[in-house]
Amino acid sequence: MVGRNGTSTRLQLQEDEGDLVFNRHRAQAAESLEVTLSRTVALSVVVLALFLHAPARGAQSSGGPFRVYVFTSVDATKPNDAAQKSRQESVRDLEQVLRQGGSSLMRLGTADDADLTIEVMSRGVEAIGRSVTTDQIDVQGQHRERERSGWSVGGHKLVVRMSVAKSDLRQILTSTDLSWRSTAKLTIKQVHDWVKANASSIRRNATGEGPRTTR
Repeated sequence: MVGRNGTSTRLQLQEDEGDLVFNRHRAQAAESLEVTLSRTVALSVVVLALFLHAPARGAQSSGGPFRVYVFTSVDATKPNDAAQKSRQESVRDLEQVLRQGGSSLMRLGTADDADLTIEVMSRGVEAIGRSVTTDQIDVQGQHRERERSGWSVGGHKLVVRMSVAKSDLRQILTSTDLSWRSTAKLTIKQVHDWVKANASSIRRNATGEGPRTTR
C-alpha cells in the first residue's frame, strides 16, 4: 500500500510539474503574442498618420495630372455686379470643361491642394470678323454694285492668368471664340499646351527644386 501510494504521489507531482511548465509556456506565448499585436497596431497607427499627413501634391512626384483650381476675384459687397457675375459664369464653364476631360494633364482640384490655379481676370464681347454684303441697285436704269462692310461678328474674349503653386511661374492667356462655351474649351486647350511645354519646370518649381523658367 505504501509503495502504491508513493508511486501515486510521484505521478501526481509529475503531472503538477507538467501543468506548471505548460502554463508557464502558455503565459509566455500569450505575452509574446500581446507584444507582437501591440507593435503591429503601433506600426499601423504610424503608417496611417504618415499617410494622412502626407502632402497632397502627388502630381509632382508621380507624374499624374496636375490639380487645377479655377477662380475669380469676388467682392462680397457687390453681389449684383455684372462683370463679376460674368466672370463667375466663365469659372463654371472652365470647371465643366475640366470635368469632361478637356485636358489629360489637368483635373479639378481645390484651393488647398491645387498644383496650378486659373484666375479669370476679365471677359467681354468684341468684334473678330468683317461682315461684307453686296447690293444690286438700279440707278437711272443701270445696275451697280454697292458694298457695305462692318465689324459685326461678335467674339467672346476671355483673359485668364495661370499660376503655379509655391513659385513665381505664371502666364496670362487670352482666348476668343464665337461662344462662351467654345471660348472656355479653347482656353483649356491653351492652358493644356502651356502646361505641356512647361511640365518639368512646373513639377520642379512646385516642389521647390530647380530654376524657375517658362516658355
